[in-house]
Amino acid sequence: SVDAQEAATDGQHGVYFGGYLGVELANITYPGERAAAVAAVNAWADYVAIDSQMRQLLAQGQVQQTLTIDLGTQSGQSDWAFARFDDALGQVIAINQQYFNQQIAAGFGILNPFPYVLFGTLIALAAACVVGMKPRLDEYF
Repeated sequence: SVDAQEAATDGQHGVYFGGYLGVELANITYPGERAAAVAAVNAWADYVAIDSQMRQLLAQGQVQQTLTIDLGTQSGQSDWAFARFDDALGQVIAINQQYFNQQIAAGFGILNPFPYVLFGTLIALAAACVVGMKPRLDEYF
C-alpha cells in the first residue's frame, strides 16, 4: 500500500513510510547501512515503475512489447530492475550480517575467561571444604 516513488523520496529524507524497507530505514544502526537501504528503496521504486509501465502496455493490448520489457535484462526492463533491487537488498543484508557477526564474536570474547574462573572457583570451593572439615577429620585420625 506504499507508493514506490513517494517511499523513495521519503527514504532519502529519513521519513518512515512503512513496510519492510521502511522499517529498515527507520532502524539504521551501522555505517553504510543508510546509503545501502536508500539504494534498495530506489531500486524497488524503479522496479515498480517498470511494472506499472508493463501493466499499461498490457491494458492497451501490446502483449509483445510487454513481454519484451518483462523478460528483458537491458536497462529499463523488468529483470534488469529486479536484479538491481536484489543486489541492493543483498548489500543491506551483508552490512547487517557483518556487524551482527562482529557483535556475536565480541560477546563470546567476553566469555573466554569463564572456564578459568569456573575452574578457579571449583578449586577454591574444594580447598575451603578441606580446610573447614580438617578439625573434624583430625578427631578421627
